[in-house]
Amino acid sequence: MRKVVLSGYYGFANLGDEAVLAGVLQALRDTRLSVFPLVLSADPDATVRAHGVAAAPRGLAHVPRALRGAAALVSGGGSLLQDVTSFRSPLYYLAVLEMARRAGVPVIWFAQGIGPLRRGWVRRLVARAARQARLVVVRDERSRQELVRMGVPAQQVRVGADAVWLLPAGEAPDVAASGVAGAEPPAEEVARGSPGWRLCVIWRRWPGRAAGDEEVGEALGEALRTWEQA
Repeated sequence: MRKVVLSGYYGFANLGDEAVLAGVLQALRDTRLSVFPLVLSADPDATVRAHGVAAAPRGLAHVPRALRGAAALVSGGGSLLQDVTSFRSPLYYLAVLEMARRAGVPVIWFAQGIGPLRRGWVRRLVARAARQARLVVVRDERSRQELVRMGVPAQQVRVGADAVWLLPAGEAPDVAASGVAGAEPPAEEVARGSPGWRLCVIWRRWPGRAAGDEEVGEALGEALRTWEQA
């Protein structure tokens, strides 16, 4: 059985990233290869409970041991390589990639979203890491174009989709086990015959981008109308 190490924003009790991890694990199962996934996680115990796979601490001091004997390192998915929130974030993931390269472990970028990358020196490091990878799969065309602008050969970059789309219909990570709490509907709403559940959207304003409040509102309104008619 071959060990495959998974690197991403895992173990932080973020439902979106846990869904990404569930999608990556589903992709590994779909290959029907004899694979032993080992997830680099901020909370290994929670990752084991939520996903039923082995996990190890994601701190850089622990990565060399996790990589020992690995057949591959899978980096992604998600927007790991961006420096809008902090330049430290891409540096961490680049460091993991470099450790794998030095250990002779093949590197695969999977369902990656690239950018925004504002610092020239970070862009150069990302481009070099992409050129050194065995396989680069991004989740959208814009990410592919960004890598090509950074000097990565176009033929080296493949376009896939977000890893969440790999989940079978109706499946999601165990949010209780991963530390993300759900909310029960208020008792008074249930008593009034309310459907019980509400759709909650947390709208985040991205630096340097138009807010798009009207577009989001219209899309949510259409989604709710479709939901009510179903």
